[in-house]
Amino acid sequence: MEKLSMAATIFCAVALAALAASARGEAAVVEHTFVVHEMNLTHLCNTTKIYVVNGQLPGPTIDVTDGDTVVVHVENRLPHGLTIHWHGVRQIRSCWSDGAGFVTECPIPPGGNHVYRFNVTGQVGTLWWHAHVTCLRATVAGAFIIRPKGGRYPFPTPTKDVPIIIGEWWELDLVELDRRMHDGNFDDNPLSATINGKLGDLSNCSGKPEESFVLDVVRGKTYLLRIVNTALFSEYYFKVAGHTFTVVGADGNYLTPYKTDMVTLAPGEAMDVLMAADAPPAHYHMVALANQPPEPDPQIPGFVSRGLVRYAGSDRKNNGLPVPAPLMPDQHNTMPSYYFHNNLTGLAHPDRHRVPMHVDERLFFTLGLGSICRNNTTSCQRRRSPETIVVATMNNVSFRHPTNASLLERYYERRTSGLYTEDLPDHPPHPYNYTDRNLIPPGPLEEALEPTFKATKLRRFRYNTSVEIIFQSTALLQSDSNPMHLHGYDFFVLAMGLGNYNPKTDPKKFNYHNPQLRNTVQVPRTGWAAVRFVTDNPGMWYLHCHFEFHIIMGMATAFIVEDGPTPETSLPPPPPEFKKCVRDPKIDAQTPLRAADLDDDWGDRLSELSDDLIGRVLYFAPAREAASTSALSRRFRSVWRSSDAVNLEVRVAENISSCDRYEDDKASLLSQRGAFLSVAKAALKAPDFAVRSLTLRVEGLRDDTIERFLYCGEMAQEYAVAHLLSQPEARLLEELRLTTVVDNSFSHSHDSEVCYVRTICPLSLDKLPSETLRVLDLTNCTIQSTLAAVVFPRLASSAPRTLLLAAQPSPALHR
Repeated sequence: MEKLSMAATIFCAVALAALAASARGEAAVVEHTFVVHEMNLTHLCNTTKIYVVNGQLPGPTIDVTDGDTVVVHVENRLPHGLTIHWHGVRQIRSCWSDGAGFVTECPIPPGGNHVYRFNVTGQVGTLWWHAHVTCLRATVAGAFIIRPKGGRYPFPTPTKDVPIIIGEWWELDLVELDRRMHDGNFDDNPLSATINGKLGDLSNCSGKPEESFVLDVVRGKTYLLRIVNTALFSEYYFKVAGHTFTVVGADGNYLTPYKTDMVTLAPGEAMDVLMAADAPPAHYHMVALANQPPEPDPQIPGFVSRGLVRYAGSDRKNNGLPVPAPLMPDQHNTMPSYYFHNNLTGLAHPDRHRVPMHVDERLFFTLGLGSICRNNTTSCQRRRSPETIVVATMNNVSFRHPTNASLLERYYERRTSGLYTEDLPDHPPHPYNYTDRNLIPPGPLEEALEPTFKATKLRRFRYNTSVEIIFQSTALLQSDSNPMHLHGYDFFVLAMGLGNYNPKTDPKKFNYHNPQLRNTVQVPRTGWAAVRFVTDNPGMWYLHCHFEFHIIMGMATAFIVEDGPTPETSLPPPPPEFKKCVRDPKIDAQTPLRAADLDDDWGDRLSELSDDLIGRVLYFAPAREAASTSALSRRFRSVWRSSDAVNLEVRVAENISSCDRYEDDKASLLSQRGAFLSVAKAALKAPDFAVRSLTLRVEGLRDDTIERFLYCGEMAQEYAVAHLLSQPEARLLEELRLTTVVDNSFSHSHDSEVCYVRTICPLSLDKLPSETLRVLDLTNCTIQSTLAAVVFPRLASSAPRTLLLAAQPSPALHR
């Protein structure tokens, strides 16, 4: 608790400084410390272990001003990993800080820490943050408020801001809930809805009602309710008896003021709502009620939470009068949600509210369910039988989430083989009547459409591409709405409708004048929504339904947005605080980097490189030897023809599977060596040329385990290229400290070749004092002490790591 108190003290100091800067109209750096830990809470006569930040439920509110920089230090005290996602923050050129688990980063490990750093510019209103691994966002979540510069709103300044966090209370451990859903078990449900963590007096145990959230107001004042739906399962209706609302913003963007007596929020949505305290002083109930489709859709219990609006000066017992409650829609009536969302329009913003009129890419995504056979069998009984796992799909593809790698990290390093493909279909494979409600119950109609498959399929876009997406909700096995959330972007919601989208008539309904600008669109139940945006933010951006069960079931993908033409339009290298994934070598070895990861036209692209660069860099791709030899030869011949000694740098983009001993994989290694030599010799056209120095850059090898990799070459008759050792971390550190153990199993010769190798062990360098790093000269097995800064310089994060530096040429080379 002392450490938490210290964190709170630091936060208060930083927050006060930020508020002072905000008052002066200056951009500030707003810092927070998030300590994520377990905590026990008792509700409904049961004590439940939950996961929270800084002991708070909901979590702490982040309060910043447009233009500020946010720095959040996260300390993970949980027994499992997590990430924190900043829901709705554009993350312009800061994709590394988006916090999407296994998409932009691997989870923060137990006992680990991470720093998120990003700027918020051009957004004003309410967003939120939440955990983005497993189901932890049910309790690890909070509001993210962005205030306008100078405090000027396009509506009357409210008296007070009030975050209203709608959530759910789960008695089941959230990690176990996640495990069950991954196994295809979706029978668990929360016990109640919550408002700001309170279940409300409609829930009780042994006749004792639960505590309600209370909002104290003063008659004549106006309050800005910042309402966020953090629930895992349900869309919610929200009302306050005797009061009306004016909706003025959503998802960090202003809306044309819209008057209503009820607000509807799908999971992931955030609304800015003005409420005037203009009723007679008394008590009034507020209610959050979950909706759901009617039968024949699968049914879950109804969830509701009730709070209280309490006027100053009113009697503590409301003068003995009953507290009025709002009249709520039927929980199975989803039409109020459609009308509410369809009535919202955007408040034109001169800088951002420009709808792209030209469309470069048109996508039509069907959103529905399907099934796969258990145990990887190819045939099984369908119709929700125990032989299948029900999955969610986009265009009949169920997204397979990575579990041991970050999509962004691997994309940036060009190590994507076996991890994902870029062939997500633009349209469903087989058109059908998507909204036929006869497809909801299991039967012969849906059975023909039910089979699907799991795959990690993404979609790539060039920078500055205008993209239009039609999201079509289907009735296949269910008729749920689908709140679709795109990371890193706001999109224009041009229109929405019921039934099947008609490409001939429905575009006439598109609103190009003042559409909503959103990061989450509620695609109506058995309806559609049309959105449009421009790919002006490079990176790897997750797209998914915000129902947690749909995410786990696979209604997701990721968009790759390529770099633009300038550094200002390109994704920068990962920041210094970014921590790469710690990979499981057993899993990683199953998907090694192959030469096929390189672009098909990589050889042709050599013509774009300068002579100076060509003289130093050789892209090694043995699988493309036949195609590449001529390209390399043509390009290199003119550069190296007159050279009798050059500095050669070899970039190896090949990850050879690990083996226990060299002999076990000798044939493979010799084959790889031969492929390299044939390419190099053909390119150099100088079999007797001398190498002044040789540098090897190996991309794609794990930080925690460097695979055993012997590359003994015969270039210039006597030359070795590389040798990397892999051992358990504790043993290797011990050997480096003792500096007496040398692995002699590799210091051998074969045929007429002599392996002249200098070896280093690049394992957990941040843990090694520089004086313990050794260079092993296996020619005579002597140990030479060399500072790590000389032998193994830690390059800038944008550069590949240099694993072997300046191998000395054999004396035979000097003639």
